[in-house]
Amino acid sequence: MNYKKFILAAVASGLVILIVMTLFGFITQIIAPYDIASVGGMRAFNDPLLMLFFLSPFIIGFVTTYFYIATKKSFTGNEKENAIKLGLLMYLVYTIPSEFIIITSMTYPLGFHLDNLIGGFIYLILASFIIVKILK
Repeated sequence: MNYKKFILAAVASGLVILIVMTLFGFITQIIAPYDIASVGGMRAFNDPLLMLFFLSPFIIGFVTTYFYIATKKSFTGNEKENAIKLGLLMYLVYTIPSEFIIITSMTYPLGFHLDNLIGGFIYLILASFIIVKILK
């Protein structure tokens, strides 16, 4: 494994995820506004532990990069096809089960679910394009 490319792909994809999460969050607030601070179970904004939330895009980028490296031989298409397949696979493995748990166990507003379902789809596909391109 080329560790330089691994780190570059993980960090670059994490940065893409962070940017898309932020931008799509603004769009979601226009379509279906909600106050994240009033959602049950949220930590207070002055809780220092909440700052770790901003590491989550990089954790997703790291895991997606590792998953691609571990399964790269299974991806037999061109770069575009492989990126789409990887993004869809990660969406099915990560976003859908997470959202299922949230929908069935919590009463969160529609905007929250739109943000997770649509934003997750977008950022996982875009992050996968970055990963596949770097690790070609």
